[in-house]
This record gives sequence, structure tokens and C-alpha cells, in this order.
Amino acid sequence: MGPPTGALTDANGQYNVTVESSVGPAHEGCVLVEAAALGASGSGRAMARFQMPGLPAVVDIGLGTPPPLTVTDAEELIAALRAVINQNDQKAFAKLVPYVPNGWNGLSVAVRDMRAVLGGDLRGYRPTANSMNGHTQFEYELHGDGGRLSTVIVQDVTRRIWNPILEYSPRAQQFLSGFHRLVREGNAQMLARLMTADDVDFPVARAQKLIEEYRPQLEGLEHARVLFVGLDESTSTLRYTISGQKNGLRVDLPFALGYGDGLLWMRLDP
Repeated sequence: MGPPTGALTDANGQYNVTVESSVGPAHEGCVLVEAAALGASGSGRAMARFQMPGLPAVVDIGLGTPPPLTVTDAEELIAALRAVINQNDQKAFAKLVPYVPNGWNGLSVAVRDMRAVLGGDLRGYRPTANSMNGHTQFEYELHGDGGRLSTVIVQDVTRRIWNPILEYSPRAQQFLSGFHRLVREGNAQMLARLMTADDVDFPVARAQKLIEEYRPQLEGLEHARVLFVGLDESTSTLRYTISGQKNGLRVDLPFALGYGDGLLWMRLDP
């Protein structure tokens, strides 16, 4: 992917960024824009999905102040989320992508796991709180046949739709896939890096003990995959299994991941 180019085009501060894509079809890329003109400063990010190889994509970044988030705006996003969960509505899916944390592929993973939390379709939702403390925020509780899930529509610097599944589930899948691979490889150095959730390094010696504990269970596991089991919002915990076949029998190894403040870590408590 080539470097972006662009120039300010009008007094409203519209910035046109052209990204030359030489990658394959339906490739997802990230466009970073830094602005310091017309009184604006800072940086922003836009997700772009390139549908054809070799063709330029134009991303328009507005430097003006976005209009205030309203109840109507928030409920339109919740309605789009409902259409994606219940009907796999691709138009609604595309509408949500700019507002979620992990882009196109992350939303696909999250929607599958939200259906598991809800027990199927999203049957309804109700507002639980509104806030205007430095930003506008609308909170909802989503209801399904088998469960519920809190969701927040927030506007601070940008508009976002957030819940624990949208934020953490795609990353949790990658975390446990990496855990599986590094344990089987016996790579304690890289496993310690993976297990480091904040600025306190996970000890390599402890990572080696994890390898010794889990490697016998993961070796020889055929058709292994990471499966979402559930969410406990009261303890900020996501539950998964690494599942597969071993000696003709199904094996499900349970894992619990804690989350919060943008961090994700494995719970190793007994």
C-alpha cells in the first residue's frame, strides 16, 4: 500500500486523502491522518475496505466539529446492530464498521459472540442511562432469549458504539490462538510477552511453567479451535475453550480472560 497524499480543499477544512492500494480484493486497511490547519490539530484514523486491487481509494476526513449526538442517532446505531445480529444485514454492517473498535473482521467475530450471549436474536433493548459529562453517552441493555448485554453509544472525540464483546472478543480470539501456538512451540520468551497485560512484565519462568502445564494437553489436539463460551460482565470475564479431537475423543480446555481499561489478560487464579 503506497503512501497517502492529500491537500486542504476548502474553507470547511475538508482533507482528501488518496491511498493507492496494490493488495488483493476485499483487503482491509487503516488510513492515518494528521492535521494542523484551519485551527485543527491532532490525528484521526479511518478504516478503509479496498474492494479491487490496484485502484485508489479516497477517504474524506472532515476537520470540523461533528454535530451533537442525539437519541435518534444512538437508536439508529442500535437498530443497525440489531439488523446485523438478527438478519446479517450487510448494509447495516457497513454502517456500523466506522463506529466499532476492531473494524470489519472484528465486527464479524463480535456479532457471532453477541448472538451466543443473547441466546440467538436480539429481541429488544431499553435505555438505562444518559450522560453529558464532557461527552454525550447513551447506555442500553440488549435482551435476547437467553441473556442480556450492556451497550454504550458515546461521543467524545468521535462517535463509538461499545460493549465488552465488540471491544475484547476479537482480540481474545487472537490471544488464545497465540497462546495455543506458543505453548506448542515451547516459546517461553514470546509467551511471556503475550501474557504481559500492562507495564509489569510477565516472568519468563512462569511462562515456562505454563508451557509445561498446557503442552501435554495441547499436543496432538486435532482440528483445534478457539470457541467462545460466555461473558460475565459482573466480573469482567470472557470465557473460552480451546477445543479439538484427541485419541478420537472431544477435548475442551477452559480459559478465562479478564478485561478492562483496554487491557486483556488470562486469569490464572485457581
